[in-house]
Amino acid sequence: MKDNSPEDIWEKREMNKMGLDTFLMRKENLLDPPIDNLIKSLKTRRIAARSEYQKLTKLERGNPEEFRKLEEKENLSGTSLQASMINYFQEIIYLEDELFVLFEMKIIHAFKFLEITIKQLLSAAYEDNSVKQQFRWESIGQFLNSKNILIKDINDYENIEKLRNVNNSLKHSEKEIDHRIKQIQEFKNKDTLNYIDLESFYTRIKKSPAIFLNSLVHYVFKDLYTFPHERIFELSKSFALRMDKKDAMEFSKELLRFYE
Repeated sequence: MKDNSPEDIWEKREMNKMGLDTFLMRKENLLDPPIDNLIKSLKTRRIAARSEYQKLTKLERGNPEEFRKLEEKENLSGTSLQASMINYFQEIIYLEDELFVLFEMKIIHAFKFLEITIKQLLSAAYEDNSVKQQFRWESIGQFLNSKNILIKDINDYENIEKLRNVNNSLKHSEKEIDHRIKQIQEFKNKDTLNYIDLESFYTRIKKSPAIFLNSLVHYVFKDLYTFPHERIFELSKSFALRMDKKDAMEFSKELLRFYE
């Protein structure tokens, strides 16, 4: 029967192995580069606004007489140093809020990208489309556990858990720090979030999704295509507990037929 010949089976197996080996080559976080360019621009504007604001506040406090003279001169041209100070201050607050939103987007997208990629990987590797319908992170862990892959054993799992918790906190708590992330080093002893802490956190864990995914591919490959003696023995034993000798002999014959 077509597709059941030894050549067809070998080709499909090798193609599947190659697909798993190269799966991550086709996956990348496309949000970071454009967002990073925007962040750089906003930071430059914030530095400029903060510099001008500090100049004026320093002059007002350190040399009020000179500040008064300059203010009178500005008033003659229809402007005001006080108004400029307020505008610079408001600009700083606005830019910091924008930066917060951008780092919030980076963190939320990083976890969503990871989650989608994991589902696509498992669905393709195990030819099981139901994996894509798993909406809860815990369901992914349960699926992996059914394949004897413990999610906690995957490289950088701890940082992925931190990313997940910060992602959940940002989606539900806005700028307040909840109990889920208070033990993370960037947010310890703080009551509210700011863009600087979000940037520090994201910079530290930025490579963690790639590390986790590469490790997961290794575990999936091992589960699907690696059969040391101990594993073969356990598989044989599990069938022996359910098959009589006649069925076992027929099973062995049919299995070997795919290699002849």
